[in-house]
Amino acid sequence: MNSSDVNFSLLQSQPNVPAEFFWPEKDVAPSEGDLDLPIIDLSGFLNGNEAETQLAAKAVKKACMAHGTFLVVNHGFKSGLAEKALEISSLFFGLSKDEKLRAYRIPGNISGYTAGHSQRFSSNLPWNETLTLAFKKGPPHVVEDFLTSRLGNHRQEIGQVFQEFCDAMNGLVMDLMELLGISMGLKDRTYYRRFFEDGSGIFRCNYYPPCKQPEKALGVGPHNDPTAITVLLQDDVVGLEVFAAGSWQTVRPRPGALVVNVGDTFMVRYLLMNKATKFSQQ
Repeated sequence: MNSSDVNFSLLQSQPNVPAEFFWPEKDVAPSEGDLDLPIIDLSGFLNGNEAETQLAAKAVKKACMAHGTFLVVNHGFKSGLAEKALEISSLFFGLSKDEKLRAYRIPGNISGYTAGHSQRFSSNLPWNETLTLAFKKGPPHVVEDFLTSRLGNHRQEIGQVFQEFCDAMNGLVMDLMELLGISMGLKDRTYYRRFFEDGSGIFRCNYYPPCKQPEKALGVGPHNDPTAITVLLQDDVVGLEVFAAGSWQTVRPRPGALVVNVGDTFMVRYLLMNKATKFSQQ
């Protein structure tokens, strides 16, 4: 099976999910409740209020010492942009299979459309479709250029909205990098902002089609984020879970909030800080 073979519209008409999409029981076990994540208001930090910045940094540090996940509100996105990005995501995944395959991800490349990640795996396939786009601070507008070149000018809005969303997300990530630096007590609070300023990111849309055997399948399997930071925009469908305090717990969508998950790159630093703190208290 490869990505061009996976057609979820056809799979949904079948009475059972194909065995390739089955996951071990330990992975599909239901969550053990809701995770109470801190909600961090970024308005004071973005407006240069030092007292509120320190409070936000303290909350970030506490979350990262525990599990590395928190919510941010008043994050500076233009009004309506997040909602428009979700709308355009639905538009893209609602296209015909043939039209989506025009943006097919060529093996060895990052950017493009795929279904079930079947170009990478043969079993434990995720029950999802994805659109992945590599991006960095432009110009050129690599996201818009890629999608328009694949889908055609009549689908230009898809590339334009996703490009604007990626630009806004890149700005937010730079702000978060500075806040992480403050939370770690760096003398140069802008160190991580400057370090990652010329870096690249990955924009990924995940679509999870209806599934007749949800107790057997997963939209995305258990994983760590190996990168520095992940910022997630949820729609109103519950599904995201975080492993915290020894169990999987649900992160319920909150209007206007973005989920921030600190990846392995930074979690190592916070774990070392945590050990140092415990050692100093002994």
